[in-house]
Amino acid sequence: MAGILMMTVCLARSPAQGVRAWLDTAPIPTYYEAPPETTPTFEPLFGVNAVYPYTARPNGGEKAASRRWSKISKTAVPDVSSEDYAFPLLAALRLNTDTAKSAAEAAVLKLRGPDAKANASSKDVLRWNEGLLLRELGKEDEAMALFEAGLKGAASAWMQYLNLLAIEQR
Repeated sequence: MAGILMMTVCLARSPAQGVRAWLDTAPIPTYYEAPPETTPTFEPLFGVNAVYPYTARPNGGEKAASRRWSKISKTAVPDVSSEDYAFPLLAALRLNTDTAKSAAEAAVLKLRGPDAKANASSKDVLRWNEGLLLRELGKEDEAMALFEAGLKGAASAWMQYLNLLAIEQR
């Protein structure tokens, strides 16, 4: 739950540089249905499958039609100083650890590198992203040390809060 909250809050903050969002459409198979039943079933007469007080929707279509639905698309090249930086790598690690592990390890090295530290707007964000990646790579002790340092030394209350959430997820 806290992880979802963390992602939601991170994405809801002011947009980072290089982020582009637009309204788009996507074809999605859609099943059309007949009108609902007009007489709702209820438990005393129909048993546990009753849906009273709601009408049942048993008349679903069997054939899908391709319909274009609206969606909001977002693209960004994550900057190492963004709170969003680690999330695509975390998702890739959870989906396929074998193929994403080398990319995550390279990202940790990038976060530790002099270029990232020289160009980052916040060293606290670098430390937090590094902790997230290390945790997912199975290096819990190193990750916890970074989160604890971030909790004690982060300049902003926001980063202190994110580190506290990470510590509590242990």
